[in-house]
Amino acid sequence: MAEQLENAQTQKYFAERLEFRDAGVMQIPVAVDNNPANVNNLTSVIVRLHQPREFIVVTWSAEKWGEPPRVPSPYDLEPNAVFLDGWRAAEIPILSEDLKGRFWRMRGQYLYAKKVAKGLDVEMQCGVAPFDNYPITYSAIGSEYFGVEPKRIMGQQF
Repeated sequence: MAEQLENAQTQKYFAERLEFRDAGVMQIPVAVDNNPANVNNLTSVIVRLHQPREFIVVTWSAEKWGEPPRVPSPYDLEPNAVFLDGWRAAEIPILSEDLKGRFWRMRGQYLYAKKVAKGLDVEMQCGVAPFDNYPITYSAIGSEYFGVEPKRIMGQQF
């Protein structure tokens, strides 16, 4: 195992993809009418401000001995995503105990807007590591895994 990691592009890698949806709906408080004739006596109303929109957040970290690790590009995502914002950080490289190399650690986060909001119950692309040559479609979670009632997941009763 150590031989395989010696010339690897990273030795430790983590990436997470988060998708979230803004439904464009807001709860607005209203003044309470204490008139006994008002049977509804609403304390708030629900208002649609805009059409739903969706975002993707990719958080990653990578570590490597000897040189900086290969990290994901903010522009290598699906065609439905537009890069909006992001950050990246690198720790000062730490010298190894034997003084023969340095340990590099980097991390970052990218924010994307989806051009077309499709909902949170459709297929989800998980992405691939920057050193992985597989197509992104190999790491998709199908729509059949979303919208399942909890009492029926994997045949288990909850």
